[in-house]
Amino acid sequence: RGYIPGCLTRAGVSIINESTRGSEMNKDYCINVWPLEHSGRVKALAMLTINDAITVFPILVEEGKSGLRLSMRGTKLGKREEKPTVIIHSQDLKHELTRAISAAYHPQRARFYRIQREEEFAVSCKAFPCEKKADYMVGTAEIVVDGSLRITGIRMFLSSSGKRVTIFPEKQVRENGKYVFRRIVDFKYNWEDIITKKIWQAYDRAVENKHRERR
Repeated sequence: RGYIPGCLTRAGVSIINESTRGSEMNKDYCINVWPLEHSGRVKALAMLTINDAITVFPILVEEGKSGLRLSMRGTKLGKREEKPTVIIHSQDLKHELTRAISAAYHPQRARFYRIQREEEFAVSCKAFPCEKKADYMVGTAEIVVDGSLRITGIRMFLSSSGKRVTIFPEKQVRENGKYVFRRIVDFKYNWEDIITKKIWQAYDRAVENKHRERR
């Protein structure tokens, strides 16, 4: 980790807790907000942590006509603007997070806000096999959280020796005068192995279903 607000270059989603049983856990939203000086429309950067399990970072806190609002920009590779890697589909969730971030925001100091919720959520994986395989890429995948938050841009490769490789989204950032790539999706403990296994299981099911349809 090691990227501290104030000199932030890392974006993304981290699955960081192996203490959950199965894929379900209680919702507990934690919001950290760091104000930015001389930042124009973007007033702060925020980090959302769900039950110490999934962290979305950074979320831009912008000043809109009706107050503060959330913004998750797309990743940018060269001159090509990508679609956002993290997408919140639920308007209720987005409004609740906006209210929480507005409550936590202070123009002069970082603050923390916690929302405790009783509902449960599940983390699932979907895979999409490529119709035409190129450069050993066999498919793409996404992680879905409770049907409300979607993490996309995961690429799947199969080498000539049969080794399976999963490439999680990266973002080009500037560090010390040089451009480097940093993961947008990062993991702790053994969560990368767990999620990677789920992704390839989803891929195998999708391939099998396609074979059945062609019979």
